[in-house]
Amino acid sequence: EPAPEDADTDFSDPLAPGPAVQRGISDRRLGYASRLPRQASIRQEVKRICPIQEVRTGSASLADGTYLFVVMVADPQNMRLIHEDDLVVEGVFAGHSSLVERLEFRRRWNTHWDVADADADFRHTVLYAGELCYEEGIGVTSWNNRSGHYQPGSAAHIRVGLDEATFEPVDSD
Repeated sequence: EPAPEDADTDFSDPLAPGPAVQRGISDRRLGYASRLPRQASIRQEVKRICPIQEVRTGSASLADGTYLFVVMVADPQNMRLIHEDDLVVEGVFAGHSSLVERLEFRRRWNTHWDVADADADFRHTVLYAGELCYEEGIGVTSWNNRSGHYQPGSAAHIRVGLDEATFEPVDSD
């Protein structure tokens, strides 16, 4: 399927192991851009990428607890998660933007960034972000749209394939 006309696309590093994956880097019609600077990078072993369906049904083989999550515009069937126990490593605080790769976060924005124009037509890579409580064998017991970096509206929660009955909005839109 071709990328939307105003979507910025990129391909994964051809020298990286594994298959080449096309990533839609930015789509201002769907995605949220971070309103704050990127947080610290996190080690690959603490970042999980799981099919949303497995997270929903409790079959994602995750530790029980609270997670920060993002769903990317280019990969709406999966979510990236970090457990609350892994948010501070060696004195560095991680968060939602830590789950976004540098190229997804930075793609051309540094040549155009204007703090007064946070909704510019770039860096709109995150489809949704928030927090969720997970129990293995049960799934997501509650989730929300709490993200200071992306600030997704609660009405847009329907973009995520999690149970609407367990959604707890943190705003009133």
